[in-house]
Amino acid sequence: MSLLIRPARIFCAEESAPPTTLVNGFLTAGEKGLLVATKKSAKTIFCLQLAISLAAAIPFAKQWTIPTARRVLYIVAENPEYELRERIKRLVRGVGLAEVPELFDRSYSPVLAHNKRGDHDIELKQYVAPHDPAIINN
Repeated sequence: MSLLIRPARIFCAEESAPPTTLVNGFLTAGEKGLLVATKKSAKTIFCLQLAISLAAAIPFAKQWTIPTARRVLYIVAENPEYELRERIKRLVRGVGLAEVPELFDRSYSPVLAHNKRGDHDIELKQYVAPHDPAIINN
């Protein structure tokens, strides 16, 4: 990776399209992020609620609106399947939906869960590619 230095006046004179909004005021397409917190701090619940909201185009955490439903792939590398299934059903009921949104896909990857080599990014791209290549960012 190289460092690109450009005068600010040239940078500001360029035109670019605004990013696609996924969650108003919170998340746009192409952003990368990392959710880090201590054990048992509701990281899974947060991510599941976000996935359900995106798939159903319902407000996330009753605060952030979602303009368009999006296909979501929630990859799980921990949590027993029964526990995850029950959490998803409770969260879906909790937001007032009758069923899990059609655009919400769930997958378990024991390969990712037990990867000790540290090359998760490469392996994740290979794992996700058959689902929808358009969601993979380099």
